[in-house]
Amino acid sequence: MARRPEFPTKAMMPEHLKESKSSQSLLSLHIVRGNYEETLLKCRLRGETPPPPRLMQELATLGRVLWGWSSEYGKSRAIKGCFPHASPLW
Repeated sequence: MARRPEFPTKAMMPEHLKESKSSQSLLSLHIVRGNYEETLLKCRLRGETPPPPRLMQELATLGRVLWGWSSEYGKSRAIKGCFPHASPLW
């Protein structure tokens, strides 16, 4: 019988997630958007191994920061293209 692959289990604790979100929200839009795009590229599947949980949590945190800014400022031109790849159901 085939064995299941071992996945990394290093994930961020809730305190680290809150700290990361608050520190990212203090940065400018362009820096956060650049970090989001860079992390998105790192999170792509390579072969059969999924990305580490820490990277996925970082991507979700950056997405929440950008999403919060887009809902806070409405249809601002500066934030309008923050999620070019996101589907309407996301």
